[in-house]
Amino acid sequence: MATDLGTAIQNIMTLDPNITAVTIIDANGAILMQTENWDITNDIPGILNVWSGGGGSLSIQGIKYITLEAIPERLVGTNVQGQGSIVGMAVGTGKIIAYVAPQGEPRSALTAMIEATKGLSL
Repeated sequence: MATDLGTAIQNIMTLDPNITAVTIIDANGAILMQTENWDITNDIPGILNVWSGGGGSLSIQGIKYITLEAIPERLVGTNVQGQGSIVGMAVGTGKIIAYVAPQGEPRSALTAMIEATKGLSL
């Protein structure tokens, strides 16, 4: 059970080793915590726009992802050149966004994120 952000990130990455980077944001899109290997500060407005708009494509660190699902509870996008996937989930009023390595599976990553963040409140 994750009760703090650091524990939540560690749990996410432990439950699914294909999740190699995580960012947690508040309701305003401000970064609360992210892994050191991933800085998506400049990409957050675009991510939130696609997420709230129900789809399209998004760019994170210069890599384009096609949105497979964008509903209030979750976001799933994949890179068609095999450069991995992006998954996101709502937690309270905040959101968790994660990068899934090319060999990973976005749906499994979301399941791990849900399990790893039980008890977390944003």
